Amino acid sequence: GKLDGVSAVSLHPYRKDAPESYAAFVAPLKQMLQAYGVKAPLWDTEWGYSSSGDIEAARFGQGRDPRALRRQGILVLRKVLTHLALDTPLHTIYDMTDDGDDPSNREHNFGLQTRQGADKPAMTGLRTLLKAQTGRVFKGFVTDVPPGVHVLRWESASDQVDAVWVDTPDRTVNLTLPKGAKAMQWWDGGTLNAERIVEAGFDAANPTIQRLLILVRDLLGFPRHLSQHVGGFVIASDN
Repeated sequence: GKLDGVSAVSLHPYRKDAPESYAAFVAPLKQMLQAYGVKAPLWDTEWGYSSSGDIEAARFGQGRDPRALRRQGILVLRKVLTHLALDTPLHTIYDMTDDGDDPSNREHNFGLQTRQGADKPAMTGLRTLLKAQTGRVFKGFVTDVPPGVHVLRWESASDQVDAVWVDTPDRTVNLTLPKGAKAMQWWDGGTLNAERIVEAGFDAANPTIQRLLILVRDLLGFPRHLSQHVGGFVIASDN
């Protein structure tokens, strides 16, 4: 009947939990549609994350808090990577720019950019991913990884790039850089050259060194008002 003419099924799969949870939603939906004779692809025509209302405020803050903006960026990037893994034909990120300037208004904080056009961490992350893909062919999932760890791979004639992420902020994973690895790059474009670590006298493949570098990277740019200091003291040999 009329359903035979359906070209695609449009979804707005907003969620406040892990973007990867969308994958578990796809198969049952496709089965239901096929029961009605619909074999059209699923399109994500609107889905984004706001830095106000969509993340854990107690942990990441809200609105324009740098922690909230970084968290928004991570969730947006994970959404895109999830769609790449599922081979979604079309997916849309809401929104290109913030709709307003109120940091407490959820609808004002979905943008990849501010109202003035400045990149937020979400846009920076997408630019980093696009650069990593350029000139390489998508090869899909790397399967021999622990549960909750996700790895997508791109290859060219001369190299390969892996995107690695976990689906919970509390998960700690030890990564060992393969021999010959040229660099490790964070989602926001920060780079770490393995050769420079060796030059400094450290083992780039040592799990402890890799964990330390991740912690250092997270602390860079951390708001000073969240730190604690003793106020200064004097140490002398006779006192």
